Amino acid sequence: MSKELTAEQRGAIFFCRQRGDSYRTIATTVRCGVSTVFDTLKRMDDTETTNLRSRSGRPSLLGPLQQNRLKKFVTNNNGKNRRLCTPEIQQFWNKKTGQVISTRTIGRALRAVGLNNRITRRKPLIS
Repeated sequence: MSKELTAEQRGAIFFCRQRGDSYRTIATTVRCGVSTVFDTLKRMDDTETTNLRSRSGRPSLLGPLQQNRLKKFVTNNNGKNRRLCTPEIQQFWNKKTGQVISTRTIGRALRAVGLNNRITRRKPLIS
C-alpha cells in the first residue's frame, strides 16, 4: 500500500460514493483502509476539492538539480572524490557555490540520490 492515494484512487472513491457504495466496499475496491476512505470523503466535503493540501515544513536547501551536481562531484574525478569525508565536501561546496550548508545536509542529500557511506573492506593479503 502506498502512503498517499493517487488521483485515480481518489476519483474512484468519489465515484463509488456517488453510486451509493458503503465505506467498506469502497475500501476493498480501491485497496485502501476504511479510515482512508472516510478521511478522503470528509476532506472533499470540507474543502470541495480533490487536491492535496500543501505540506508544512521547511523546504530543502538543495533541490534535485543541486543534489545531482553534488553526486557528480563525489562520483567523478577518477574516484578521488568518493573517499572525501563530508566536512571536505562541505568546504568544496561552500567555496564553489557560496551557499553555506551543514555536513548533515550534505550527507542527507547524498543519501537521497542513492549514495551511502560505507567502510571499505580490507583487501586480503596474498600468501
